Amino acid sequence: METCGSEMVDGGPAGSIPVEAGEERLFDRLDHHAAIRPDAPAVEDSELTLSYQELAARSRAVAAVLSGSGIRRGDRVAVLASKSADLIAAMYGILRAGAAYVPLSADWPTERVRWVIKDVGAAAVVTDRAHLERLDGDASLRILSIDDAGPEVASLRGALSGGDATPPDAGAVNVGERDLAYVIYTSGSTGDPKGVMHSHRSALAFVRWAANELALDHNDRLASHAPFNFDLSIFDIYAASRAGATLVLPDAGTSTVPARFIVWLNAQRITTVYSVPGVWIVGLQASVRPELSHTSLRTIIYAGEAMAPKHVLALQEALPRAEIHNFYGPTETNVCTAYRLPKLDPEHLPPAIPIGLACSGDTVSMDDEELVVRGESLLVGYWGKPPRAADGPYRTGDLVRFDEALGGYVFLGRRDGMRKIRGFRVELGEVEACILKNAFTAEVVAAVDERDEAHPTLVAFVVPARGAPRDTMELKRHCAGFLPPYMVPRIIWRESMPVTATGKIDRRALNAELIGRPTGTEAKR
Repeated sequence: METCGSEMVDGGPAGSIPVEAGEERLFDRLDHHAAIRPDAPAVEDSELTLSYQELAARSRAVAAVLSGSGIRRGDRVAVLASKSADLIAAMYGILRAGAAYVPLSADWPTERVRWVIKDVGAAAVVTDRAHLERLDGDASLRILSIDDAGPEVASLRGALSGGDATPPDAGAVNVGERDLAYVIYTSGSTGDPKGVMHSHRSALAFVRWAANELALDHNDRLASHAPFNFDLSIFDIYAASRAGATLVLPDAGTSTVPARFIVWLNAQRITTVYSVPGVWIVGLQASVRPELSHTSLRTIIYAGEAMAPKHVLALQEALPRAEIHNFYGPTETNVCTAYRLPKLDPEHLPPAIPIGLACSGDTVSMDDEELVVRGESLLVGYWGKPPRAADGPYRTGDLVRFDEALGGYVFLGRRDGMRKIRGFRVELGEVEACILKNAFTAEVVAAVDERDEAHPTLVAFVVPARGAPRDTMELKRHCAGFLPPYMVPRIIWRESMPVTATGKIDRRALNAELIGRPTGTEAKR
């Protein structure tokens, strides 16, 4: 059986794919802006600003080093380093060399880092001094550092500092739009991570649409909030270069603290930010609204999780001049539906915020309430698995309904989020939406305590709104006013929700906490 491995790109041998006239790669718009606006800022970190000309030159120099060290078209190059302008140059260099980058997370356990490097068959790892010890020193693995990690490690420092002297055709490889561009590893249902493969073509289907939809141009400054192993980063990096805008990189300490990040957005004159909802849900409770009184923000996009209408209303009230968009799509589809939010009426909030209508050139449909996607933005396949049909559908596993009054599809929950309590079907998302209607709640995660298989019970982890009381009985009365008795959960109060490295609520950690609690224990008032 054929697999999506080192010899396969979109179902065919990597070396046989011709580059046709009119094809576009993820680095082409970088070169376009380097030619017409060479001195315009392309990427900034806390220490360095690179112009479009400098970023293009450094990426060419990196590509030349990679090609010279044996990296070939179709190879995979893992990336494990702190965010920096030089790392962006290195990632563009990987693409120019005809390889695909595989972003790893410093928050992963070391064994997971090494497992992914081995699973994807990485030919090299681009890293930095701070992360070098996470690698196991496999003699067959080329290790290249973007800083000076020591004499025993090959360095990209010379290429990154002397890129301007690199000939324009250095490291040039016959890269086509169907070539693999990146592999992002996500949680797998079998227990092992799974590598989601995207080509230049599938990534650009989303990037082109997003840059056009948001009317991005060279005056925009885009925040890079998402870690590079999270698919939100595809918008940050490539929509910025497509528009000739500036990509601005916060340090890790800023990205992970919502209130600090919001203050940073204002200080850096950010115009466009793409993040998970928790940034705003938590950040706006931290009394940072005065910081936003003179903000440059004109576009806010959220994705990754649903955002309750009351939180969207709070965001609109804090930033009345900003447009808010809800983007939807698993890593496999990039973004396949989108919704531009109208101004909400505080007296008549909708029951939910839609995920909207199809975008990125995709088409979507429902099959037994499950959202099914077809189109250009879909993944090439999963690394090491049989290649998917190029025109085949992708079943998201997400349940939706179409709401004509709201103007789009409404997310109901995961198909695997449906549970049976006392024989009744229960959608955990419905329980969460009900609790969030209560003014005294800020965040909620519903779960099922299944330790007693004969009598599973519904529970809700709840973070109260700032200054609100923890009144368990009142919250239960609220739920009883909207839900049938079997859907009124046991309440577990929390100071805050645990989050993953990508900023999403860590539901696995909550489930582990649930297992550690005595059966039937409920938090008191």
